[in-house]
Amino acid sequence: MFQQNLMAAGPVIYPLILCSLVAAMLLIERIVSLLRYDASITSDCVERFKRNQLERTEVQPATAADGLRLLSVNRQYSKSLRDEVLSQWLEHQSQFLHARIRWLTIIGAVAPLLGLLGTVLGIIDMFQDVSHQAGPITPAILASGMWEAMATTALGLIIAIPTIVAAQSLSIWSDFRIEGISARLNQCSLWLEMQWESGGSSQPQTPTLEEVSAA
Repeated sequence: MFQQNLMAAGPVIYPLILCSLVAAMLLIERIVSLLRYDASITSDCVERFKRNQLERTEVQPATAADGLRLLSVNRQYSKSLRDEVLSQWLEHQSQFLHARIRWLTIIGAVAPLLGLLGTVLGIIDMFQDVSHQAGPITPAILASGMWEAMATTALGLIIAIPTIVAAQSLSIWSDFRIEGISARLNQCSLWLEMQWESGGSSQPQTPTLEEVSAA
């Protein structure tokens, strides 16, 4: 009964169904991407970093260890330059982890508006039918029309609520991972600075124009 009335709720039902399908695909893709993203920096990587035995490599999918390799490659430069390089790398990782989450937010905002539009159009159609009714207007006629009109609003909210919750949860999850990686890399960068201050490593260098261009 609900499905029959839902499909009779008007043309707005089709973009709502499309929104639900797109939101489901985006949600699955983001969950898989975040689960596959390796945000851990193991103690073994840190030890090899301290011994300068890490090399910068291009790894797909991206991992947090790439940031440590990048820090190792630029260890001879000053802390301010290292932090700038890491900041740009972290921004790139943040964009990767937050990719397409905004689309989920848009769908969560548009779905209830589409549902409301369907309700308004349904009410308009209902009153047009009532105006052409020759006999007496019974509550059953009005209730049937209102039920069909309100179905799109209900569907819009059913789509919007979990979509918005999922988008915010994914955003929090991504931010948590980026903050953890950033804290770990900052610790390693500070360790390099302490090594230089204690005389355990050579003085930081200023990069040449060719090195900046290559970076």
